[in-house]
Amino acid sequence: MDDSSRRLPSKGRIRYDAVLKDLFQRDHPLLLDRFTHGVPIRETLNIEFHAVEERRPDLVFLMATGAILHLEFQSSNDLAMVYRMGRYCAMIAERYRRRAIQQIVLYTGQERMRMPAEADLGLTKLAYELHDIREFDSNEFLRSGRRADIALALLASGGERNLHRILLRAARLAPHDRSRLLTQLGVLIGLRKLNDEIKMEVAKMGTAIYIKDHFILREVAKEWLREGEAKGRSEGRTEGMASLLTQQLRAKFGPVPRWAQDRLRRATPVQMERWATKLITAETLEGVIGRRR
Repeated sequence: MDDSSRRLPSKGRIRYDAVLKDLFQRDHPLLLDRFTHGVPIRETLNIEFHAVEERRPDLVFLMATGAILHLEFQSSNDLAMVYRMGRYCAMIAERYRRRAIQQIVLYTGQERMRMPAEADLGLTKLAYELHDIREFDSNEFLRSGRRADIALALLASGGERNLHRILLRAARLAPHDRSRLLTQLGVLIGLRKLNDEIKMEVAKMGTAIYIKDHFILREVAKEWLREGEAKGRSEGRTEGMASLLTQQLRAKFGPVPRWAQDRLRRATPVQMERWATKLITAETLEGVIGRRR
């Protein structure tokens, strides 16, 4: 993943790379089948290099055939991407002694994709596959039935037009899957600058369908209520909501500082419901729970 999101000020930092890596590694979307040509993945390789500035490739898979698939996510045009991919390719080949290495960059940015995918250096040729996620139809992703594809449909071609369908599909999932997906969507909308549009859709759909169904966490709160009966129903509900809200804040903004954790622990259920509603479109942690005092 490019480092543009990491260079943003802390108030604007969005963890797009973490969400996309989670979707592809844990949830196996339709696009991964396309990139592997149907070959099963044997394992995900955890690779970290210490000799270069970009030390960690996004995802590296060992395929059942013995070949390696290296997948990178890019949200801005990096004109030097071909050289970075070349360095990664050489180091992956050296570490695993493999000759069959397929490299793919999946571009998710808003601007028109304009990165070179190859470079002729005389005796050395650098090349990788370059795909704009908008080459793929969001309708196809929505038809796949996979939870991860609902999230990726937002970024694919026609994703903005399908925003209503995407939110409806999300609302129909089981509570745990719905919680994860809506948190991921809350991050990915930043790649398409759809904050205003998602606010309008939420207003049209009604809080009973979307906001209160997920971010107020009524179903999940019931589970926590059962676990917290020994401590009292109110305390159990509050702890459960605080814990899940903390997880969602961490997924969207990164590590939650101690002062914010303390504020969550002291919050009432009403406050947490209000914060959970803000989480869907807020761009900073402070935009959800307020500034540090």
